Amino acid sequence: MEASLSRNWWAFVMRGAIALTFAMIVFAWSEASPVSLARIFGVFAIAEGALAIGATMGSPPSERPWALTIEGTIGIAFGVVGLVAPFRSLTVVAWLIASWIATVGLLEGATALRVRRHLATPRVLAALAVVSLIAAAALIMTPRLGEIVTVWLLGAWSAFLGAATFIVGMVLRREDHERTFDATYGPLGTTQPSLTPVPVLRASRAPGALGRTSRGSIPQQLPRRESHPT
Repeated sequence: MEASLSRNWWAFVMRGAIALTFAMIVFAWSEASPVSLARIFGVFAIAEGALAIGATMGSPPSERPWALTIEGTIGIAFGVVGLVAPFRSLTVVAWLIASWIATVGLLEGATALRVRRHLATPRVLAALAVVSLIAAAALIMTPRLGEIVTVWLLGAWSAFLGAATFIVGMVLRREDHERTFDATYGPLGTTQPSLTPVPVLRASRAPGALGRTSRGSIPQQLPRRESHPT
């Protein structure tokens, strides 16, 4: 699981970038109508959902973090509702967004429990889960306080979501590079022993050389010199 999530670190980084962009748009357009706010939320939720599903690509079914897959699927569904449904009431839009934020919080908490023994980021995901549940509860009550309070609360949560997912992505990127480095050069930079056999050069003598006997042949004897008495 940790290898597949580390390879898909880019999905978490892009989720963070999109969430921070959405937060800046919400802060800059704090007087948006409920319809416009629902449309912006719809685009944001669809993009977040697609990247959450993309973060699980390449994982075996037995190790796949299904919480992220479910989060992405539900996010896309909420985004489609935000784009299609003609919302006229800020309260209804706030309830829609709060429901999605609560779902994100619960599923991010489940993901943190799933990867707590594999990755170095469960605390960040757990903090995101807690903050999401608190923001969802507060967002349900904010329409009574006015549109600006609701929009700013949504922007603050989006900024926290962007920062958290960006941090997770960068941590996964570091772990992916460390895993690649260890696979190439060995742990702590030690080089792996080479298994390629080294050719050994042996001096060969020409056939028929003196003193060499071939199989099945009779060794030749040198003529003996006879000594004559003087």
